[in-house]
Amino acid sequence: DGCASFVYSGPALRNPAGSASSDAATIHTSVRATAGATDYNYIGTYSAGATLTATDLVMGVAGQQGGADTYGGNWSVVNTAIGVQSTATANYVAISDSGTLTNSGVFTVGVAGSGNNAYVGFNDGAASQRGTLQVTGTNDLALGAAATADNNRLTVDHGSTLTVARNVIVGIDGRSNSLIADNGSILASGGARIGVNAGATDNYVTVTGSSAWSMDGTVRVGDKGSSN
Repeated sequence: DGCASFVYSGPALRNPAGSASSDAATIHTSVRATAGATDYNYIGTYSAGATLTATDLVMGVAGQQGGADTYGGNWSVVNTAIGVQSTATANYVAISDSGTLTNSGVFTVGVAGSGNNAYVGFNDGAASQRGTLQVTGTNDLALGAAATADNNRLTVDHGSTLTVARNVIVGIDGRSNSLIADNGSILASGGARIGVNAGATDNYVTVTGSSAWSMDGTVRVGDKGSSN
């Protein structure tokens, strides 16, 4: 039920010389529906030598404003979920300061929740604002999974890199979900699907600012959805 709770690594916040490591089966933030109502609950690494390993990284089980900051260092995660239940809003994962998150299983922004974000590259005032997200294995990267999962966003910015071995899916059943690439960022994926099922409307992708997206699979816009 709490707010303003956090865990961070490094001898001092944003000290690039520091190092720390953490191994956990499951990391959850903002678990109950009342959690994060007034301030963020988050976990973060803020040094180049930091590492984090987890089986399940869940930002916002039912609550709000649960976050993960990968500001430098390397995270290795099997499954990532941002905004799990329909009450889970304004949760996030941010990768910046040359940090890398490698996800080998399912990566979903907006399982059933709305208004959740993943940032690959983030303007936090550091010298390097780039980040890298790698989704490996046989699972897709998805935004807006359930019918209640609206207005979720993945932003790739500041010359950052997103690679997805399978498909990028924007809007399975959700509406108004988006993928934005800007400022010379690089995207690569197997394929893309936008607006999968009948209720998946108004989902979109924008690639701008000298960014590029390469694919070696099929692009499908509006399988059953409309206005994508």
